[in-house]
Amino acid sequence: MIIKKGLRSTEENDKKVILKLKNVSNLTWAYIAGWIDGDGCISTLKNKAGYNDRKISIKLIDREVVEWMADLFHATFRQATKENRQDGYNRKTAYVMAVSGLRSRYICQQILPYLIEKTKNAEKFLRSFENYSRGNQFSKKTIYLPSFEQVPYMAHTDEEFMAWFTAYCEAEGAFMICKSVKNRINSKGEHYKYVAPPEVKFEVVNTNESIMRYCKTRLEKLGFFVRDIGVSKRNYGFFGKKGSKNRRLVKRKDLFRLFLSSSSAQPLYRAMLPFMRCERKISKVEKSLAIKYRTKKRRKKVSVADRPLLTNYVTQLTDNEQLYKEYEMKYKKIKLT
Repeated sequence: MIIKKGLRSTEENDKKVILKLKNVSNLTWAYIAGWIDGDGCISTLKNKAGYNDRKISIKLIDREVVEWMADLFHATFRQATKENRQDGYNRKTAYVMAVSGLRSRYICQQILPYLIEKTKNAEKFLRSFENYSRGNQFSKKTIYLPSFEQVPYMAHTDEEFMAWFTAYCEAEGAFMICKSVKNRINSKGEHYKYVAPPEVKFEVVNTNESIMRYCKTRLEKLGFFVRDIGVSKRNYGFFGKKGSKNRRLVKRKDLFRLFLSSSSAQPLYRAMLPFMRCERKISKVEKSLAIKYRTKKRRKKVSVADRPLLTNYVTQLTDNEQLYKEYEMKYKKIKLT
């Protein structure tokens, strides 16, 4: 169902849209590339008639994101058809935006320097435009477009990386606030329920380990504390509808997880919030930032070179009270861990 109709993909309309898109900033292109890497599709498949159906599309349940992209690219914004699943769980209403023609070629050129996961799809998409033919079956003209320029892989500034990472996490990540209730016993032996303070948790899961490693190193360079990449091994599973001929047993890929929690996730949320556009996840981030944690003072660490000196000093102690007091003052200042 069409909600808002866009400009038809013709040569004149595409030129008008491309002129407007030249004013778009690099941060916006990096943000769009994050969404395309996460939930987007860069297709070079052929349609039922046998013609190339080149298009860049995105399908989400978050209406505001898809509508913003449709307005930016002057594309048609429509509601996807509902899919009735056999397991009884019907999916939420999704919204679709698709761009084709020379307009899509320009968009692909702009997001290519910021793409990480779908770089090969974008290069294949641009190569398909080298022999671009237009017109009907009676009067067909072939236009030879120049091939695209190679760009350095993952050459992002800190702001461009944060814009890409924000959109990628809005597509693939999970912003959670976990509440737990524990059964405890007081000094009198009475059972009671202890409601623990809410805990902020953030995670991104993907089957591509290199992307998770890259995100971890970039976040650590920016000063964020990130735990080690978690791995969950997956076994074999069925693929396809029940009772169909296409149903088969496949080996599922392992999942790699980037995880942050509590006070370590809140600084990252503050850096991501100015770029976010998904209202559902913006509200979750704002609630997470409202939670206050007690900051613990970290003890001063003693270097390895100083520890043998301290042990030697302890062995040389005598019964003299003055020496014992000097050692006690040093121990209070250094605070061994």
